Amino acid sequence: MTERNNLSLSSIVITLGTSLAGSQQCLEKLYAHTRQESFELLLVDTQPRDSDPHHLQDFTAKHQNCRLIRSKEQSSFSAAKNQGAALAQGEYLIFLDDDTIVGPHFLPNLLRHLDDADLGMIAPVTNESSDKTRIATSYQGIEEMESFALQYEQEHAGQTFEIDTLDFSCVAMRRSVFEETGPLDERFRLGIFYGEDYARRLQQLGYHIGCAEDVFVHHLSGKALSASIFSDYWETFEEDRRKFEQKWGTEWGPPSYREALFGLQRAQMMKAQSELAFQVIERDQRIWELEKQVADLSAELFDTKNKLFGLYASTAWKIMQVLWRVRLWLAPHNSARERAGRSVMEGVAKLFATFRSMGDAIRTFFRNIKISKDLDRILAENPSPREIVIFLPTMEWNATLFQRPHQLAMAFAKQGCLVFFCTQPGSHAYPPGFHLIEERLYIAQDALKVLERVQSPVLFGLVYNHRYVENFIHPYFVYEYIDELDVFPGDLNKLKATHAALVQSADLVLASADKLYQDVETDSRRVILSPNGVDADFIRQTMQAVSAPPDAIAEIVRAQRPIIGYYGALAEWMDYSLLKRVARIRPHYRFLLIGPDYDGSIKQSRALELPNILWLGPKPYAQIPAYLKYFNVATIPFLLNDLTHAVSPLKLFEYMAGGKPIVTTAMHECKKYPPVLIAEDAADFAEKIDAALALQNDPAYQRSLAEWAEKNTWMVRASQILDALKTRHGDLPG
Repeated sequence: MTERNNLSLSSIVITLGTSLAGSQQCLEKLYAHTRQESFELLLVDTQPRDSDPHHLQDFTAKHQNCRLIRSKEQSSFSAAKNQGAALAQGEYLIFLDDDTIVGPHFLPNLLRHLDDADLGMIAPVTNESSDKTRIATSYQGIEEMESFALQYEQEHAGQTFEIDTLDFSCVAMRRSVFEETGPLDERFRLGIFYGEDYARRLQQLGYHIGCAEDVFVHHLSGKALSASIFSDYWETFEEDRRKFEQKWGTEWGPPSYREALFGLQRAQMMKAQSELAFQVIERDQRIWELEKQVADLSAELFDTKNKLFGLYASTAWKIMQVLWRVRLWLAPHNSARERAGRSVMEGVAKLFATFRSMGDAIRTFFRNIKISKDLDRILAENPSPREIVIFLPTMEWNATLFQRPHQLAMAFAKQGCLVFFCTQPGSHAYPPGFHLIEERLYIAQDALKVLERVQSPVLFGLVYNHRYVENFIHPYFVYEYIDELDVFPGDLNKLKATHAALVQSADLVLASADKLYQDVETDSRRVILSPNGVDADFIRQTMQAVSAPPDAIAEIVRAQRPIIGYYGALAEWMDYSLLKRVARIRPHYRFLLIGPDYDGSIKQSRALELPNILWLGPKPYAQIPAYLKYFNVATIPFLLNDLTHAVSPLKLFEYMAGGKPIVTTAMHECKKYPPVLIAEDAADFAEKIDAALALQNDPAYQRSLAEWAEKNTWMVRASQILDALKTRHGDLPG
């Protein structure tokens, strides 16, 4: 991904706490995801130490842009952050606590939002926070976090929301704003207080505070606070609160701040207790599973969704009473099972009295019972599907860019398969369970665990989500190789190793471009070329239904000047230099761009400074044909490199279905199709646009576009894949 030119002016200040337990991970991930020459790093220690820890000695020696500021006496985090800011040389300040693990594209995405002069400071979304930056997550481990972060970032590209306060565990701001506002108030020792104090001071100066939804960081729990010093923390909390109220003359706190604080305590203590807690639940579940009738009893007790969630919404003790009745049914009074299980149930009750969050495990257990019953119903309603296809979690169903997994899911359903499209665990797009989208196609929200009991499903996965496969019963795994590996986050060597293993172990490998196919053409029985495709009927029918141009382009259409269009992600693979040169060569043409600014490159390119280049931002997929209808020529002005030569542009076939003349750069996957006009440079691109305009109403050219669109529909792709799946029911013919 292209980074900002001004990253060299960025100063990252990391405050080191007492334990340093997470500092090594914090530093390793920061350098893994950010170019070393793009920032200076100031490590400010809050503790006096006899000697520097070995990993810090090695790290500062290895990285010239890293400086360790030692402490002669214990200092607060607010004082340490001020010390780092005073020594910083960068135009931008980024404050991190050393328990913060950054994700892909952390720095460029975060700083891009600071182009807004009214924005005082901004923070990413995270898994754990005392403010509104916290979001629901369900990943396990740092490697899964990176995949989650990339996906979440893509789905929320360019999105922010305003927030009242930040706790300063991870924030970015312009240094000029920091100097204008002044340093953090060192009278406060806790981030929730010096953060809110600073937020109020910024707001008094007319700045607002933002949260960037396209940046995700992970906070390690259990580092800053332990159960043994919680009473000291509480005293510090009360002291900071008193100082805050004296300074601002108002009572502090969000509603139920004590509950929020105890929630923090529980989160810190849970790490030490969770293993025991889950052992207790597993023992209890083994007792329940002795008899299949337990599911019937649970279904009777929780026969409706409302009743299920109503019971869960009650206190933890009410839940325990329900579980106690289940135990009595399974283990009669004074029986050996009753005596053996009593301590288990009492242990669970005590845990619930201490850790209310453990109720989530119980709710999940009973929720899965209901989801399991729904799955039984769906399977009964579809007794003989052609295949049961499960798309492992990759993206949300309602993502701005409707992509290959969405299209294949619909095509498989239309061809008689029962399809489950799994969204990201923990997403709030849909309630947990199954949601019918169209005939035989269901969104599966937080239902992956239940789906694991489906016998011999066809699983579609990528290099970063294959880990789910091992939990299924006799699955047939289809590995989709649809991009060069270096576009994915994480250690490239590990990705290559995983990819190589998947090519060998997958039951079927789909390569979406010739270059990718050539990379994996080791077994023609298991590898097929499967480019992207088009829902031609949707494109044509939607275009026919449009009677007037969308408001965003109505004025351009009325001007009756040629509209040269592009839609899709705007990112480092766009040849902005070529686009600008063509726009200057043809100033009377209007160049229309539609799509999310994936990495900030559209603004960096300065293409929008040209009066005949217009960017509309992202549009929902359902609206795209309404804009396509008014393109005179459709383009794909990509750079030429290994990445773009390995891309099968989905939009290419949609342009064909829309009957639009097409001009692209000389990408391998575009040169394969006769109706596409290939341009070698900017001057040639302008001339090819002229030629394309002349082909708008050419009958032979229009027939060619229609024929090639029909050869490349998603239904054709799905049929090809289903034919390949026949090999799992028998040998290949001939």
